[in-house]
Amino acid sequence: IIFPKWKIILISLVIILMILSEFYLAKINFNFSSSSVFFVSAFLFFIVQSSFMIIVAFDNFDIDIRKNFVFWIAFARLFYYLIIMFIYIYPSLIENGYKIKLYNQTNTAINTFANVLENIIYGVSFLCHKKKI
Repeated sequence: IIFPKWKIILISLVIILMILSEFYLAKINFNFSSSSVFFVSAFLFFIVQSSFMIIVAFDNFDIDIRKNFVFWIAFARLFYYLIIMFIYIYPSLIENGYKIKLYNQTNTAINTFANVLENIIYGVSFLCHKKKI
């Protein structure tokens, strides 16, 4: 796959944001956790990357999209990161968001659901890619 210039720029911006969030934003007292900035920037990168792979999979007219394992892997990643994105954003917006017991239980439930769903979709991709012996 040939990477367009916008993707190279996006990767560079994500790397710069991650470095800034680790070294600079952690030393400044913001209302939000610096780790959430790191995770959200990584998640946004994975969402854009998975979306790009889905678009590339749709451009291939030779293979049925339901039998394209790359599509299913990209779809699983996209769906997973879209589900868990708000887990890292919401507690940063409220005071003591990470210390609330209900939030921690909800976080565990949502993350478990997202992991199970992602692994089921990965299973579909393995079924699409199996080879006859």
